[in-house]
Amino acid sequence: MKRLGIVTDVSYRGTLVIHAEATPKLGEKVYAGDGKQIGRVERVFGPVSRPYVTVKPTSREQKLMGVIGKELYLE
Repeated sequence: MKRLGIVTDVSYRGTLVIHAEATPKLGEKVYAGDGKQIGRVERVFGPVSRPYVTVKPTSREQKLMGVIGKELYLE
């Protein structure tokens, strides 16, 4: 698995905001450190060298505030 970056915030729309280390593809699956799928890349914005990414969670029941500060990964 390739490191995507660290979750910095949860948006008012319920998406995770990540300060990414590289630019992922839209729709790419995002995983937690334990290998569990968290969601999919919804939007990429900001500077090309270190963009921000929003991830739409796969489940509405996930405790989103608990993932702030955690590392997320791509397949």
